[in-house]
Amino acid sequence: MIALSIPLLLIAPFMRGFRKIAVGLFLSGWVFQFVGHAFEGRPPEFFKDWRFLLVGLRWWLKKLAMSSEEAKTYSKASG
Repeated sequence: MIALSIPLLLIAPFMRGFRKIAVGLFLSGWVFQFVGHAFEGRPPEFFKDWRFLLVGLRWWLKKLAMSSEEAKTYSKASG
C-alpha cells in the first residue's frame, strides 16, 4: 500500500481525485504496519535505524525485477 501510494502521488497533480486515494493508501499502510507490530509485541526496527524504512521497498523492487526476468525467460523459451 505504501509503495503503491508513492507513484500515485506523482500522478495526482495530473489526475483529479488521485491525491485522496494515494494519501489514503499511504496512511492505511502505515496503520497496518503499526497494528502488525503491536500484534507482534515488538517495535518497528526503523525506530532504531532509519535505513530499515528502505528494506521493504527494496524487497518489492527486487521481486518486481525478478518477475520481469522470469517473464522474459518464459517468452524466449516459448518462442
